[in-house]
Amino acid sequence: MASVHRCWLVWIVLVGIGLVSCMVDVPELVSGTDGGTDGGTDAHSGEVGVDVADDVDAGTDAPSDSPVEGSVEGGDPDAEPGCVSGLVDCDFDMMNGCEDLKTDPAHCGKCGRDCLGGACVDGSCQPVQLATKLSHVYTVIQGDGFIYGASGAGGAVWKVPMAGCVDPSTCAEILSSPGEFYRGLAMDSDALFFADSPAGRVMRVGKDGQGECVLASGETYAWGIAVDAAYV
Repeated sequence: MASVHRCWLVWIVLVGIGLVSCMVDVPELVSGTDGGTDGGTDAHSGEVGVDVADDVDAGTDAPSDSPVEGSVEGGDPDAEPGCVSGLVDCDFDMMNGCEDLKTDPAHCGKCGRDCLGGACVDGSCQPVQLATKLSHVYTVIQGDGFIYGASGAGGAVWKVPMAGCVDPSTCAEILSSPGEFYRGLAMDSDALFFADSPAGRVMRVGKDGQGECVLASGETYAWGIAVDAAYV
């Protein structure tokens, strides 16, 4: 009878253990190569085997729109990466190449500085000959796209286009009749005013060479001329 009781006791214990094992959630093992990434993933902790942030910090280039060291904001042509040292892209058009500020007469010394027909040497515009055969040039003024001048001995008032001419020897246009020695020169919107110094005359002539007249006489050795809306 005692043996029967012991058998029942063992059976009850085994059944109890089986029930307990059914109620416990046994973790499922996850293969490190089954749908995972290199290094494996812990399905319950959520931890990744490789630290991606460390790899990014170790070798990431600056964003493409970040300022490049030595560049200038606002499209400075000096910062053009396509030009070799000493050249710049003044017109922002790499199709026609880069400009040399030391020799380019349209961009002499800096972008946009035009030598107006003269040569560019070492970044400096060189003089350009506008007119010849003008003797004893005493004074010059400029305006309206012309250089106006007065010559001394023989007396002459003339003008030359600032753009120059094909033949400088014929470029000057004489506006006045001859005088003794023209000094001083001023202008308004329509006319030029000058002094024939030894003769003591103050004179006027239109910028087109018309309407020459003597405004005053007896002004011995007048040298300087100034003009306003009403007086000379």
